[in-house]
Amino acid sequence: MFRRSILTALLFLCMPTSLVAQQINKEIVLGPETGLPLPRFVSLKVDAGNMRVQPSTNHARSHIYLREGLPFKVLEERGDWRRVEDYEGVQGWMKNTILSNNRTFRVMVPMANLYVRADMQSPVRAELEESVVGNLNFCRIDGWCRADLPEASGWILAQDLWGVMPGEEF
Repeated sequence: MFRRSILTALLFLCMPTSLVAQQINKEIVLGPETGLPLPRFVSLKVDAGNMRVQPSTNHARSHIYLREGLPFKVLEERGDWRRVEDYEGVQGWMKNTILSNNRTFRVMVPMANLYVRADMQSPVRAELEESVVGNLNFCRIDGWCRADLPEASGWILAQDLWGVMPGEEF
């Protein structure tokens, strides 16, 4: 029994990375319109964007978002429309023309530190209050993300943000 466990672990470690991802994720769902993974994060590329109850301008607006750069999670694609979720869990449909593939974040904790290095012992470059929105350059598997704001750039913990999936690396 012990030998079989070791052999299984060794075989798993020797698999190509793509096979390991398939084993962990089981199935990666791709959007029918873009071929991009679902769910995924996008951002609002306009100052004011409408969320609708159904994927059509003939349907009622459920929300109006007034902040360029807000992150949204894309859950579904239908033609030129994306079913999205905001940081509060509100879901609705937005036209793809007002969304960007630029990765952004929203701070979800009362205060998040932006560090000089990806290390909690490194100096704090800035303290970001809840609802601050910024750009994400990349995130590592260890939970650190490289963030850019007009005033400062640095490293921030993904756990403090909306705009990054748990364990996501990009």
